[in-house]
Amino acid sequence: MPLPKYTYNGPIDHTVVPDLANAKAKSVIITGGANGMGEAMVRAFTEAGAFVTFGDLHPRGDDLAKELNANGETAAFVKCDITDWDSLITLFETAKSKSPGNSVDIVIANAGISRASGDSLWNLDDPNGAPTKPNLNIVRVNMDGTFYTWKLAVHYFRKQPDTEDRDRCFIMTGSMVAYIDSPGNWEYTATKYGLRGFMKTVRRNSWEQGIRVNYVAPCWIKSAIRTKEYENWLIERGVEFGEQADCAGAMMRIACDKSINGRSLMITPRSFAKEGFVDVNKEDYSDPKDEYFAKKQASQLVIIEDKWLDDYKRQGQGQKLGPGPCNSQERILSEVASIWGDHSLLTSERQRPWFQEKYTLIPRFKGHEGCGEIVQIGDQVKDAGFSVGDRIATIAVPGCGSENCAECSRDLAQLCEQAHHAGIGQDGFYAPYAALDLRAVVHVPEGIPSSVAAVATDAVKTSYHAIVRRAEVKSNEIVFLFGLGGLGFNALQIVLHIGARVIVSDIRQERLEEAARWGVPRQDLVPAGKSVQDFVRENGLQGRIDSTLDFVGTHQTFQDAQNIVRRGGKLLCVGTLDEENTVDMKIGIQKRLSIIFTYGGQWRDLKEVLELISKGIIQPQVEIAGLREFPNILKSVCDGKVKARVALLHE
Repeated sequence: MPLPKYTYNGPIDHTVVPDLANAKAKSVIITGGANGMGEAMVRAFTEAGAFVTFGDLHPRGDDLAKELNANGETAAFVKCDITDWDSLITLFETAKSKSPGNSVDIVIANAGISRASGDSLWNLDDPNGAPTKPNLNIVRVNMDGTFYTWKLAVHYFRKQPDTEDRDRCFIMTGSMVAYIDSPGNWEYTATKYGLRGFMKTVRRNSWEQGIRVNYVAPCWIKSAIRTKEYENWLIERGVEFGEQADCAGAMMRIACDKSINGRSLMITPRSFAKEGFVDVNKEDYSDPKDEYFAKKQASQLVIIEDKWLDDYKRQGQGQKLGPGPCNSQERILSEVASIWGDHSLLTSERQRPWFQEKYTLIPRFKGHEGCGEIVQIGDQVKDAGFSVGDRIATIAVPGCGSENCAECSRDLAQLCEQAHHAGIGQDGFYAPYAALDLRAVVHVPEGIPSSVAAVATDAVKTSYHAIVRRAEVKSNEIVFLFGLGGLGFNALQIVLHIGARVIVSDIRQERLEEAARWGVPRQDLVPAGKSVQDFVRENGLQGRIDSTLDFVGTHQTFQDAQNIVRRGGKLLCVGTLDEENTVDMKIGIQKRLSIIFTYGGQWRDLKEVLELISKGIIQPQVEIAGLREFPNILKSVCDGKVKARVALLHE
């Protein structure tokens, strides 16, 4: 059955008694099953009604199999060396051919060796002689053998249907030394740390093949391999022993509960936990003190997003990511993405730490504005009004939509930290295909070119949200607009549509002439190079400007805004050409000013601006180029040669 993506939901409840009915009729493979903990596991699963195929080098396995099969065939033994690939294949083939369902459901990679086999790194060579090459036998068995077992488990899991009555469960036997220092136990400790790390990284993708992966770490376990005298000696030195039966109990707890994935259980003395095991709960960063590592983990999941799917091709190697499975999402063929003319965000040398950690990584594909055609709709998308072939505009940050989200639950979807941020530290719409949530798509009305629709997703939507939602500009107001760049010129058209009087300032006279052609009276245009405060004073506008709309964000524009706005007025901040500006506290307090910051926009904003564009009320300024021309276009942006937006078309 399909598994959910791995997420940390806290430790499992180790006190829950396993439902042994879930083990019945399952096909279980156990390596190292002829004695000790392995034997306890073999016995536990056969008693629960599973068919167990176990491998070991110890000949005692034959006798154990005969005992278990005395009243009917419930087990098969294969003499097996886990470092021998062909030997392991025989073990798996035996399980598949002899089990009642001709399947492989649960694989427990239990076989391994300890320091008792000889740690080849520990030996000290004569410094006057030649160094001795270590045989690393413990590494070969514990690491190579387990990796071989995993590789075959994946292969045989995938041979059978992923249905409710089957399972795909892989469990590794680790050790408590993966969590504590064990002096002199070098090779063994390294291998158990390694297997723990292997589980932690595999769980991020194994769910895509319906495979559960977990780790069980025994402490000191009572065993016949030690003399009674040695056990007493250990007890005198503070060692408490766990029980072999509890190792089997932990394996059974995992095997019988398909919700357990990506967890580590530790076998403990029953004085610590009466069940003999607990969830270690040290594989995720849930403690506030671990915030730095939690952020690094989140970043790593963004950097590497390869999918463990048959039809997935790695991105960034000249290959197209074609349509693949999607459930609650729509997959689109990207037609166009854009690059902005205001290059301040491209050239900023300093980002704030909280933003840097999440959103300034280098994605494989940039592009936060996009438009494309739907090529596939997920099977969980019902009655949404979309069809394959529809043209849609995209939202870079749609929000997760959860009622438990601090942002989405307060109508701040564009600030959500949980959802995908297309082109903002995560892969964007320069990619040929993109999988999008319903919250991220809006129909493009007929007659709107894809290049214009792509620009609408941010350059227009952001301006609209800022003016309509944040500043709440009304038709009876006078507003002062700083800047006629890509966003600023769209803002001008929005204000004109609202019906407010707008005073416009820009350092480029040609942009002011463009504003005049849109109907702004020349007496409301501040000549390029003219002091804004002087213009306001000379034209009798003191105390009359209700809001300033700053799409520039320099020291000068912010200072001018504080001085020219009326008492009780609003300062809307959109531009960030200067990353830090100064608030005149006396002016702000005495005039009781409201300083309003804004970021992005939302689904309803995009829908409304597309309607305005379709009616010709807003006409975004867009240049068109091919995606292959991106390096040259980027240079033009940085050289100040792009006046608004450039739409980059996929070829």
